Amino acid sequence: AIAIAIPTRGGTPAAQNDRPLVIDRAWSFLTTEAPRHWRPAVDRDSVYLPLTSGRLVALQLDNGAERWSAETGQIDPAPVTASSWVIIVIPSSGEGPATGSIVRALDRATGKTAWEKTMPAGAVRLQYCDPPGILLLSQEDGTLTGLRPGDGTVTWTVALPEAASSECIIEGSTLWVGTGKGHLCRIDLHPGTPRLGGTVRLDAAIRSRPGLSARSVFAATSGGNLYRIDRRGLKVKWTRRLGAAVSAAVVPQGSQVIAACYDNYVYSFDQQSGDPRWRRLTAGRIVNDLFPAGIELWVAPLRANRLLALDPASGSVIRTIDWDGDSGVSGPIAGNGQMILIPTDEGVYAANLAAKAGAETKSWMPPPWRPIRRAEI
Repeated sequence: AIAIAIPTRGGTPAAQNDRPLVIDRAWSFLTTEAPRHWRPAVDRDSVYLPLTSGRLVALQLDNGAERWSAETGQIDPAPVTASSWVIIVIPSSGEGPATGSIVRALDRATGKTAWEKTMPAGAVRLQYCDPPGILLLSQEDGTLTGLRPGDGTVTWTVALPEAASSECIIEGSTLWVGTGKGHLCRIDLHPGTPRLGGTVRLDAAIRSRPGLSARSVFAATSGGNLYRIDRRGLKVKWTRRLGAAVSAAVVPQGSQVIAACYDNYVYSFDQQSGDPRWRRLTAGRIVNDLFPAGIELWVAPLRANRLLALDPASGSVIRTIDWDGDSGVSGPIAGNGQMILIPTDEGVYAANLAAKAGAETKSWMPPPWRPIRRAEI
């Protein structure tokens, strides 16, 4: 069973005494073919799971019933959904250029191949951004390529200083991405001729997706530093030292910016001044992106059997999801705002965030929490 814990009284998070309320999980898909660090792809009614056997399985999102499966070969990186298609990337060794990759679109309803495109270099990341409705493929040769999801047509290519190591984020006509040698790159998406608009070199690889505010871009590095950078002049405004490397996406929220770290903590800082606001200790390393759902920010510590829903304003635990099993979180959680999907080495668990709770179980005390002082960073 999955237990959802809901705070029963007010006070500081350390003083709350939560009583988890047991609900039946919506469904689970257990398999011996679960890949490590997998990321399910989700759309409005389905979830798509890549398996180590070289199959892609489509399940009904509300009940886990299998819709179709397709023999695809090994998929890397993770699949994405785009309009009427599921887009996958397959290393093309044996089928094409030895160091290349094949981008393939499958019909979302049937799993049949709609189109495929052979690319000259190995793929690092695949992403769909809507708007502007474009596939972004980061390749090992340092190119970032935009493709039309309907037919795979390459619409533009930009050369980066080296291969991208983070997801991209687009706002208006500007794209931001981090690289494996610490370059934060701004790409100006001029119609038909996107170009590299500038870079700033940080201390180490940027593996987390940058976050944007009106005038700033926030980036965190594998060296354990969080930066606020002026979007126009690419000047560093402040730097804050965290406890370890960061690979989870940076999340600007209101007047604060939130970063989750390998040292098991989630940190919050004031966007303007960089002053620390709060930090929350979790049960394991946080390598996966935080997952927003309504007013909650869900945290999935690696290998833990508990997900935490935080109040972004204070860092307090709003509720948790617990589950039985030998395997904890193995990859990024996903969902559609109501359903949440939890990848583990045993398969995937699904929970309905709007489900009614049932019987009470044992009490649970949230991890230690307190505001942090500037001297501690």
